[in-house]
Amino acid sequence: MKLLLNILKTSRLKQQTKNLLILVPIFLSLNYWWSETANIKTILLFKSFIGIISFAFSSWFIYIINDFIDREKDTSHPEKALRPIVAGSISNKTVAALCLILLSSSLALGIQLNMNFFLCILSYNFLMIFYCILLKKLFLVDVLAVSIGYMLRALCGVTIITSSEFYNSEISIPVWLLLCTGFGALFVLLIKRFSEANSSYIKRDVIEKYSLKKLNLLINASEILTYLSYLFYCLSFSLFPSLNTNTPSDYSLLITLPFVIFGMRYYKYLTLKNNQGDQPEIIIFRYKLLILNFVAWVAISSLIIFYRI
Repeated sequence: MKLLLNILKTSRLKQQTKNLLILVPIFLSLNYWWSETANIKTILLFKSFIGIISFAFSSWFIYIINDFIDREKDTSHPEKALRPIVAGSISNKTVAALCLILLSSSLALGIQLNMNFFLCILSYNFLMIFYCILLKKLFLVDVLAVSIGYMLRALCGVTIITSSEFYNSEISIPVWLLLCTGFGALFVLLIKRFSEANSSYIKRDVIEKYSLKKLNLLINASEILTYLSYLFYCLSFSLFPSLNTNTPSDYSLLITLPFVIFGMRYYKYLTLKNNQGDQPEIIIFRYKLLILNFVAWVAISSLIIFYRI
């Protein structure tokens, strides 16, 4: 039982919530599938669930690889030292077997969904293995690599939509949605680096290459780029009619922009003020105002996308 608990801890359950990004393109295509038969909706939701599980297995696999590579260095960190692999609570043979099971299960589920999903998740694993070995040591490349990982999650959601029976091949998913995901992730990751740079704990090697001044500039730049990407997403049907995107032809989606701005500004205020940006998965669910803001964004976006108000 103790071994099973230690194995479960290696999955970093709180961080697995990021895989829900797969649902974003599906949610933003609500007007296509909501009026379909119960059978089609059930199949779509089931595929979405399988997609999340597939990505969760890949994320778990990468967490184990990362912990194993950094196990000696992390013994000096007050929190990371408690991780089962770092603490030596799991044998190397168990680690190897677990990696094999997780990766093969993830890829097997991915290929059952569709080939594009499989290619996305395969790309994610290659990128993240490369990240664990080398990219995380390079200035700015480290956060860009992880941001691409978030974009691949959103792209996996797109592949689930585009492989569905109801999908209209003339409708495209705007690149602005993927860019907004990437820049938003970059914003959160740079704040995480800022908190780590301010921490008294033993820091990752790449932190020495980041100055607080550089981080402030990068955080502000990624924040502005996220706003612009979301703005262009909201206006993509009007500004880029040739793309034929699934957004309202009027400007009604702009109503949701203030919620995005408020959410990011408030998150930035909370994390930089309290130096808690190193745990975004906790911050996001700790403050009621952030949760209420997200719920409001979902509710209003649903009304606009579905009813075209």
